[in-house]
Amino acid sequence: MRLGNYRHLPKKEQQDMMPSQNSLFDLPSLDSVIDRNPLTTTSNTLVSSAIALMSQARENSCELEGTNKSLTGELLNRERNNCLLVVESEKLIGIFTERDAVKLAASQRDLNGMAIAEVMTKELITLKRSPNQTIFSALSLLHQHQIHHLPILDEQGQLFGLITSSYIRQILQPINLLKLKTVEETMTKEIVHARTRASVLNIAQLMDAHRISCVVIVEEQESEAIEANTLKDPASHSHSPLREIDDFSALRPVGIITERDIVQFQVLGLNLATVEARELMSTPLFTLKPEDTLWLAQGEMRQRWIRRLVVTGERGKLEGLITETDLLQAIDPVELWNVVNLLQQKIGEKTASLEQEINRRQQAEAELQQINDRLEIQVQERTAELTDFIENAVLPIHWVASDGTIAWANQAELDLLGYTQEEYFGRSIIDFHVERSVIDELLGRLANSETVQNYQAQLRCKDGSIRYVQIDSNVSWRNGKFIHTRCFTRDISEQQAALRERKQAEEALRQSEQKFSGYF
Repeated sequence: MRLGNYRHLPKKEQQDMMPSQNSLFDLPSLDSVIDRNPLTTTSNTLVSSAIALMSQARENSCELEGTNKSLTGELLNRERNNCLLVVESEKLIGIFTERDAVKLAASQRDLNGMAIAEVMTKELITLKRSPNQTIFSALSLLHQHQIHHLPILDEQGQLFGLITSSYIRQILQPINLLKLKTVEETMTKEIVHARTRASVLNIAQLMDAHRISCVVIVEEQESEAIEANTLKDPASHSHSPLREIDDFSALRPVGIITERDIVQFQVLGLNLATVEARELMSTPLFTLKPEDTLWLAQGEMRQRWIRRLVVTGERGKLEGLITETDLLQAIDPVELWNVVNLLQQKIGEKTASLEQEINRRQQAEAELQQINDRLEIQVQERTAELTDFIENAVLPIHWVASDGTIAWANQAELDLLGYTQEEYFGRSIIDFHVERSVIDELLGRLANSETVQNYQAQLRCKDGSIRYVQIDSNVSWRNGKFIHTRCFTRDISEQQAALRERKQAEEALRQSEQKFSGYF
């Protein structure tokens, strides 16, 4: 459901359609974000003393960084110094914030003898503590009235504590929701800025006129002069809107001055009209990219104890500003509902995409399995054919391992010599050769990667007879390692017998010829 459609529903339907807030993430209670010990003062306190008190509290809270106090305690100490609650007879009658101090600085009013009752905000936005109030009740008031401090009253209307937007931002961390949005979607793109030579007084006047908490200090990147966004007559522009920057590419942010800085400068007694921004600005800046997530922005603010971050693009050009208020708007109850819808939509799209991918992969796996099965059958058939070819070949074949033992032989080899596999396999080849020198020569030549062909030898059969053979052999190597020989043995016993008979006949003929030659 779109935001516009949802907002036009009756409140009862909105509540019925809204998911349980506690189901979105672990939701802290309202009491867990209330500072029970905010800074308080009375109405007759001098403004100068009030500003000094706020500054002193800030310095004391800074010392907590090196201690072992809990994170919650440090956050409360840091946030309670942003304002003073004015109390009379246990009743809250006013509030004085850093923004009020900036307004005084911009007006250049004489603070001598001025009581805080003259300048405090008297029309207060408060929240009465009750079991029905939640942290979102506080968030809604902060967002609706664009304030950073919300006093909490008890059932008798007396001051119970204080809630600040900064502390809620630190405590409330809907991780998945902040990761869904980018800085670019949430940042402020209309930025009030000033050049480095602008006076701090001009900057305070800018803050007061535009009701903002900071001014970005910029430098010109190009040769063209760009006027600083300062106000010579703040009163005449007190109701003017924020001016958009005409050419962001020509501006490079180099620093920032906040309303907290203005308060500190007042305490130090600086002449704001004569001090330039470049002398007192906070620099270097901690920046984000437009594509960064709000979760990253939240982490940077928390780690560096700051409320705002400048956003820069290519070559460091000024793109925007993101503040803790922007982050709080991202976790506004209505906004949460829209983000949940967006999350559900993305989950649905992702689920559909994953289902398609799973189906595609399952189909591909099925096809691959079919191909693999066919290949497996072909391999088995081919292996069976080759095994049959070798095992049942007419030509005797055997393998000799690198240690000289018989590793394997086919049936023709076993039949040739009359041995069984058990009698032949694993024995030394020397046991079957009549001449030891033949084995030494054969293995030596083969170990040198030589192929041996038509090498004649004599093998001893099981029955004690001798077989004359002719051997062809080479070596099976694997990663340079001698595995075994491949020996093909041809039986030439009959040829050798015929050769011997022929030689005997030739010798008999020669002797006969010599005998008869003596008669003639």
